[in-house]
Amino acid sequence: MDLVIRLASPVQTWARYRVAHTDVSATPIPTKSGVAGLLGACIGEHQSWALLDQFSLRVRVDRTNAAGTDLQVAVPPRPGTDTELWHRSASMQAALTALAHGTSPKTYRAKAINITGGTNKVQYSPRRTFVPNAEFVCHLAVDGAFGERVIAGFRSPVFTPYLGRMANPASFPFYLGQWIHEDDVLEVLPYVRRHDERRDGVPHRLRVHTVEGNYLTHDSSIEVVEPPEVENRDAQLAWIKEHLAR
Repeated sequence: MDLVIRLASPVQTWARYRVAHTDVSATPIPTKSGVAGLLGACIGEHQSWALLDQFSLRVRVDRTNAAGTDLQVAVPPRPGTDTELWHRSASMQAALTALAHGTSPKTYRAKAINITGGTNKVQYSPRRTFVPNAEFVCHLAVDGAFGERVIAGFRSPVFTPYLGRMANPASFPFYLGQWIHEDDVLEVLPYVRRHDERRDGVPHRLRVHTVEGNYLTHDSSIEVVEPPEVENRDAQLAWIKEHLAR
Protein backbone atom coordinates (compact mmCIF):
# COMPACT_ATOMS: atom_id res chain seq x y z
CA MET A 1 0.00 0.00 0.00
CA ASP A 2 1.41 3.39 -1.05
CA LEU A 3 0.34 6.41 1.00
CA VAL A 4 1.22 10.04 0.32
CA ILE A 5 1.43 12.80 2.92
CA ARG A 6 2.59 16.40 2.77
CA LEU A 7 4.73 17.79 5.59
CA ALA A 8 4.60 21.59 5.56
CA SER A 9 4.68 24.11 8.39
CA PRO A 10 6.23 27.45 9.31
CA VAL A 11 8.59 25.45 11.56
CA GLN A 12 9.84 21.86 11.31
CA THR A 13 12.37 20.31 13.69
CA TRP A 14 13.61 16.85 12.70
CA ALA A 15 16.40 15.70 14.98
CA ARG A 16 17.88 12.45 16.13
CA TYR A 17 16.72 10.92 19.41
CA ARG A 18 17.50 13.18 22.37
CA VAL A 19 16.61 13.26 26.07
CA ALA A 20 18.95 15.94 27.43
CA HIS A 21 17.84 19.47 26.54
CA THR A 22 21.18 20.54 25.12
CA ASP A 23 22.38 21.51 21.64
CA VAL A 24 20.29 19.81 18.95
CA SER A 25 20.66 20.48 15.23
CA ALA A 26 17.70 19.86 12.95
CA THR A 27 18.31 17.60 9.96
CA PRO A 28 17.40 19.16 6.57
CA ILE A 29 14.82 16.45 5.79
CA PRO A 30 12.42 14.40 7.94
CA THR A 31 13.99 11.47 9.75
CA LYS A 32 12.44 8.01 9.73
CA SER A 33 12.20 8.04 13.52
CA GLY A 34 10.44 11.40 13.38
CA VAL A 35 7.90 10.14 10.85
CA ALA A 36 7.41 7.03 12.99
CA GLY A 37 6.52 9.37 15.84
CA LEU A 38 4.06 11.19 13.58
CA LEU A 39 2.42 7.90 12.61
CA GLY A 40 2.34 6.87 16.26
CA ALA A 41 0.53 10.10 17.13
CA CYS A 42 -2.07 9.46 14.43
CA ILE A 43 -2.86 5.89 15.49
CA GLY A 44 -2.34 6.36 19.24
CA GLU A 45 0.83 4.25 19.50
CA HIS A 46 3.07 5.57 22.32
CA GLN A 47 5.93 3.18 21.51
CA SER A 48 6.57 4.64 18.08
CA TRP A 49 9.96 2.92 17.77
CA ALA A 50 7.98 -0.29 17.22
CA LEU A 51 6.74 1.19 13.92
CA LEU A 52 10.16 1.74 12.33
CA ASP A 53 10.18 -1.61 10.54
CA GLN A 54 6.59 -1.34 9.33
CA PHE A 55 7.08 1.26 6.60
CA SER A 56 9.60 2.55 4.10
CA LEU A 57 10.00 6.27 3.48
CA ARG A 58 10.83 8.43 0.48
CA VAL A 59 10.83 12.21 0.76
CA ARG A 60 10.57 14.75 -2.06
CA VAL A 61 11.92 18.18 -1.17
CA ASP A 62 9.49 20.66 -2.69
CA ARG A 63 10.72 23.62 -0.66
CA THR A 64 13.37 24.17 1.98
CA ASN A 65 15.44 26.92 3.55
CA ALA A 66 18.56 27.34 5.64
CA ALA A 67 18.16 26.27 9.26
CA GLY A 68 17.37 28.94 11.82
CA THR A 69 18.16 29.08 15.53
CA ASP A 70 15.30 28.50 17.94
CA LEU A 71 15.07 29.59 21.57
CA GLN A 72 13.29 26.75 23.33
CA VAL A 73 12.34 26.33 26.96
CA ALA A 74 12.53 22.99 28.77
CA VAL A 75 10.54 22.40 31.94
CA PRO A 76 10.34 19.26 34.07
CA PRO A 77 7.57 16.80 33.14
CA ARG A 78 4.43 16.69 35.24
CA PRO A 79 4.27 14.10 38.06
CA GLY A 80 2.67 10.80 37.14
CA THR A 81 2.56 9.37 33.64
CA ASP A 82 4.68 12.13 32.07
CA THR A 83 7.49 11.55 34.56
CA GLU A 84 7.28 7.78 34.07
CA LEU A 85 7.56 8.23 30.30
CA TRP A 86 10.53 10.57 30.78
CA HIS A 87 12.38 7.99 32.86
CA ARG A 88 11.57 5.27 30.32
CA SER A 89 12.93 7.44 27.51
CA ALA A 90 16.04 8.27 29.52
CA SER A 91 16.71 4.59 30.30
CA MET A 92 16.19 3.65 26.65
CA GLN A 93 18.57 6.39 25.49
CA ALA A 94 21.24 5.28 27.97
CA ALA A 95 20.92 1.66 26.86
CA LEU A 96 21.02 2.47 23.14
CA THR A 97 24.02 4.74 23.59
CA ALA A 98 25.88 2.02 25.47
CA LEU A 99 25.11 -0.55 22.78
CA ALA A 100 26.18 1.88 20.05
CA HIS A 101 29.58 2.18 21.79
CA GLY A 102 29.93 -1.58 22.19
CA THR A 103 29.41 -1.70 25.95
CA SER A 104 26.78 -3.37 28.10
CA PRO A 105 23.91 -1.15 29.32
CA LYS A 106 23.92 -0.35 33.03
CA THR A 107 20.86 -0.57 35.24
CA TYR A 108 18.95 2.72 35.19
CA ARG A 109 18.67 3.96 38.77
CA ALA A 110 17.77 7.66 38.46
CA LYS A 111 14.96 8.80 40.78
CA ALA A 112 14.89 12.56 40.35
CA ILE A 113 14.79 14.64 37.16
CA ASN A 114 17.18 17.55 36.86
CA ILE A 115 17.12 19.06 33.39
CA THR A 116 19.45 21.94 34.17
CA GLY A 117 22.30 20.48 36.16
CA GLY A 118 21.62 23.15 38.78
CA THR A 119 18.79 24.36 40.95
CA ASN A 120 16.74 26.22 38.32
CA LYS A 121 13.43 24.67 37.28
CA VAL A 122 13.54 26.09 33.74
CA GLN A 123 16.28 25.78 31.15
CA TYR A 124 16.66 27.96 28.07
CA SER A 125 18.18 26.16 25.11
CA PRO A 126 19.39 28.77 22.63
CA ARG A 127 21.32 26.34 20.42
CA ARG A 128 18.52 24.28 18.90
CA THR A 129 17.77 24.73 15.21
CA PHE A 130 14.73 24.36 12.96
CA VAL A 131 13.94 24.42 9.23
CA PRO A 132 11.55 27.29 8.38
CA ASN A 133 8.79 27.24 5.75
CA ALA A 134 9.75 23.85 4.30
CA GLU A 135 7.51 21.53 2.29
CA PHE A 136 8.09 17.80 1.81
CA VAL A 137 5.96 15.25 -0.04
CA CYS A 138 6.43 11.80 1.50
CA HIS A 139 5.72 8.39 -0.01
CA LEU A 140 5.09 5.72 2.63
CA ALA A 141 5.11 2.06 1.57
CA VAL A 142 3.24 -0.02 4.16
CA ASP A 143 1.59 -3.42 4.31
CA GLY A 144 -2.18 -3.67 4.04
CA ALA A 145 -3.15 -4.22 7.69
CA PHE A 146 -0.89 -1.51 9.07
CA GLY A 147 -1.81 0.75 6.17
CA GLU A 148 -5.49 0.59 7.08
CA ARG A 149 -4.65 1.63 10.66
CA VAL A 150 -2.57 4.52 9.39
CA ILE A 151 -5.26 5.73 6.98
CA ALA A 152 -7.81 5.68 9.80
CA GLY A 153 -5.33 7.64 11.92
CA PHE A 154 -4.78 10.20 9.18
CA ARG A 155 -8.53 10.72 8.85
CA SER A 156 -9.17 10.92 12.60
CA PRO A 157 -5.87 11.18 14.51
CA VAL A 158 -5.72 10.17 18.16
CA PHE A 159 -3.13 12.87 18.85
CA THR A 160 -2.14 15.90 16.78
CA PRO A 161 0.27 15.03 13.94
CA TYR A 162 3.34 17.18 14.50
CA LEU A 163 6.53 17.79 12.56
CA GLY A 164 9.36 16.90 14.92
CA ARG A 165 8.03 18.81 17.95
CA MET A 166 4.54 19.03 19.44
CA ALA A 167 4.55 22.80 18.78
CA ASN A 168 4.83 22.20 15.00
CA PRO A 169 1.48 20.90 13.66
CA ALA A 170 1.24 20.00 10.00
CA SER A 171 -0.36 22.50 7.61
CA PHE A 172 -3.25 21.65 5.28
CA PRO A 173 -3.25 19.57 3.14
CA PHE A 174 -1.63 16.78 5.17
CA TYR A 175 -2.93 13.38 4.02
CA LEU A 176 -3.07 13.43 0.22
CA GLY A 177 -4.33 9.88 -0.39
CA GLN A 178 -3.42 6.39 -1.54
CA TRP A 179 -1.48 5.93 -4.77
CA ILE A 180 -2.86 3.01 -6.80
CA HIS A 181 -1.01 3.45 -10.11
CA GLU A 182 2.23 1.98 -11.47
CA ASP A 183 4.13 5.27 -11.89
CA ASP A 184 6.35 6.75 -9.22
CA VAL A 185 4.03 9.15 -7.40
CA LEU A 186 6.89 11.50 -6.52
CA GLU A 187 7.68 11.90 -10.23
CA VAL A 188 4.14 12.61 -11.39
CA LEU A 189 2.54 14.51 -8.49
CA PRO A 190 2.65 18.17 -9.56
CA TYR A 191 4.94 20.65 -7.91
CA VAL A 192 3.51 24.04 -6.90
CA ARG A 193 5.78 26.68 -8.34
CA ARG A 194 6.75 29.53 -6.04
CA HIS A 195 5.82 33.02 -7.11
CA ASP A 196 9.47 34.10 -7.42
CA GLU A 197 10.64 31.14 -9.54
CA ARG A 198 11.46 31.49 -13.20
CA ARG A 199 8.89 30.65 -15.85
CA ASP A 200 11.08 29.77 -18.82
CA GLY A 201 9.70 26.27 -19.41
CA VAL A 202 12.75 24.50 -17.95
CA PRO A 203 11.59 21.52 -15.80
CA HIS A 204 12.11 21.98 -12.09
CA ARG A 205 14.44 19.35 -10.65
CA LEU A 206 13.61 18.16 -7.14
CA ARG A 207 15.59 15.93 -4.80
CA VAL A 208 14.03 12.69 -3.55
CA HIS A 209 15.57 11.03 -0.48
CA THR A 210 15.11 7.37 0.37
CA VAL A 211 15.29 7.73 4.14
CA GLU A 212 16.54 5.01 6.48
CA GLY A 213 17.65 4.79 10.09
CA ASN A 214 16.26 4.67 13.61
CA TYR A 215 16.57 6.69 16.81
CA LEU A 216 20.38 6.60 16.71
CA THR A 217 21.12 6.85 12.99
CA HIS A 218 19.80 8.87 10.07
CA ASP A 219 20.79 8.14 6.49
CA SER A 220 19.44 8.70 3.00
CA SER A 221 20.24 8.18 -0.65
CA ILE A 222 19.32 10.82 -3.24
CA GLU A 223 17.77 10.77 -6.69
CA VAL A 224 16.41 13.62 -8.81
CA VAL A 225 12.96 13.89 -10.40
CA GLU A 226 11.33 16.43 -12.71
CA PRO A 227 7.63 16.53 -11.81
CA PRO A 228 5.14 18.64 -13.76
CA GLU A 229 4.53 22.14 -12.43
CA VAL A 230 1.27 23.89 -11.59
CA GLU A 231 0.60 27.52 -10.81
CA ASN A 232 -1.08 27.19 -7.42
CA ARG A 233 -2.22 24.86 -4.65
CA ASP A 234 -5.75 24.60 -6.01
CA ALA A 235 -4.43 23.07 -9.24
CA GLN A 236 -2.34 20.58 -7.28
CA LEU A 237 -5.31 19.61 -5.10
CA ALA A 238 -7.46 19.12 -8.21
CA TRP A 239 -4.85 16.69 -9.58
CA ILE A 240 -4.67 14.88 -6.23
CA LYS A 241 -8.47 14.54 -6.10
CA GLU A 242 -8.46 12.97 -9.54
CA HIS A 243 -5.49 10.60 -9.20
CA LEU A 244 -5.22 9.56 -5.53
CA ALA A 245 -7.76 7.40 -3.72
CA ARG A 246 -9.18 8.65 -0.44
